[in-house]
Amino acid sequence: MFDDLLLLKKGGRVAYHGALGNNSRTLIDYFESRGAPQIELGDNPANWILRVMQDESVGDPVEIYEESVIYASMKKELESLVDSPDLETKIEFEREFAASKTTRQYLTNKRLRTIYWRSPTYNLGRLMVSLIMACLLGSVFILERHKTTYTEADIRARISVIFFSNIILGIMSILSVLPVMTWIRDMFYRHRDAGMYDSASIGVALGTAESAFICISSGLFCVVFLASSGIGFGVERLVGFWGFFTFNSALFSYFGQLFVSTVKSLKTATILCGIYIGINNLFAGLIIPPQEMTTGFYSITYYITPGHYIFEGEITALMYNDLRKVKALDDGDFYQWLVNRGTCMDGQVDPCVGTQEEYVKYFFGGEFTEDNTARNVIILGIVLFIARFFTWVALKYIRFSQ
Repeated sequence: MFDDLLLLKKGGRVAYHGALGNNSRTLIDYFESRGAPQIELGDNPANWILRVMQDESVGDPVEIYEESVIYASMKKELESLVDSPDLETKIEFEREFAASKTTRQYLTNKRLRTIYWRSPTYNLGRLMVSLIMACLLGSVFILERHKTTYTEADIRARISVIFFSNIILGIMSILSVLPVMTWIRDMFYRHRDAGMYDSASIGVALGTAESAFICISSGLFCVVFLASSGIGFGVERLVGFWGFFTFNSALFSYFGQLFVSTVKSLKTATILCGIYIGINNLFAGLIIPPQEMTTGFYSITYYITPGHYIFEGEITALMYNDLRKVKALDDGDFYQWLVNRGTCMDGQVDPCVGTQEEYVKYFFGGEFTEDNTARNVIILGIVLFIARFFTWVALKYIRFSQ
């Protein structure tokens, strides 16, 4: 089926370069005239030449070729082309890639969506985990979802579950994306070498392919979790919580992609993921209250931690303007806080009762407020852009495999 053949031995050494001839007759005559056993009737020339190449009795085909007239003629022709190039036959391209940027982006997006759809262990797995975790965490409060008066312990439990849902689903997102991203990264290296597309195309495609599953898995979790727990009622609270919870899943997933793009080893990427998880865990505002981190040593880590803005957005979306009652413990800190605000009287006989919104203001020292919602969205958007931008930079300028 071919007119000419470039035959290489191990190491890239040329054993033959020239015409094949009708039914490979030129190639066969060349080797038979130089000591190769005659080809049998009906034998495949391709199989025959492979056996000849391994037959030590024939000699080194590379040395035989370099002493042939064909080699001398080809070398002379190449030298003449170098010395006197024909400018009319010069091949020039107007652009680096065969397809336009729009076409490359469309095809790369389509390819990544197909890969994600054909990865049930990754995408179907995280959808199922999101649904299962929503059922488990929401079921903790299912019998108390219609209560109108809570204890301080009830509200602290709800705040803690919201926080741990971020961590649990975040860990799942960041660790499950690592092997998938490693495979896509190495595939991109090969495709870039072949001139198929550039780092910008794969960067955008990674974002769009991942985003659909992030939104769906986050939506499943939020609907089931809020419906079963009763922490927040209403479409507005659901949308607000879903928005910040989606930011959480997106940042964990996209930082996982960034770590794989910037380091060679999957183990090293896993270590970086652990650092990111630890920072979000410690400085989000539950383990160390935000009122203790706004000044001093922890202030920098508090303000650069994405989990802080996510946690604040979720808490304010669900618990602000919630007037369900919270019974304060006698002589407790919340009790004293309500007394200082004039909500309760010191020494009163009736139980001191505040609202869920007031407890959130007390618990977070007034640092978590609904007024910060727009700021939180803007900052999280900037962090998300930074993660995507540096993923593109890493894919463009860093390479770990051949």
